[in-house]
Amino acid sequence: IEYCLNFEEPYKHFAGKFAIKEATIKAINKKIGLLQIKTYHDDESKPKVSIINEKINFRVSVSHDGDYAIAIVFSKSQK
Repeated sequence: IEYCLNFEEPYKHFAGKFAIKEATIKAINKKIGLLQIKTYHDDESKPKVSIINEKINFRVSVSHDGDYAIAIVFSKSQK
């Protein structure tokens, strides 16, 4: 929330974070709640995602076009 509110039009960033969470659920094909998924940005402002109590590596891409946001998430479980 804090990250999104730093922008002049925060709703676009909220949409991006929601898109990342939805794409994460689809990438792992597992029922989890949205609150279990943490989205954040690294030092280079690249989007990142993690799941509470899970060790999964993710690659994340998010894009915005006008009022729309789209995200793609790839996962690879650590063994």
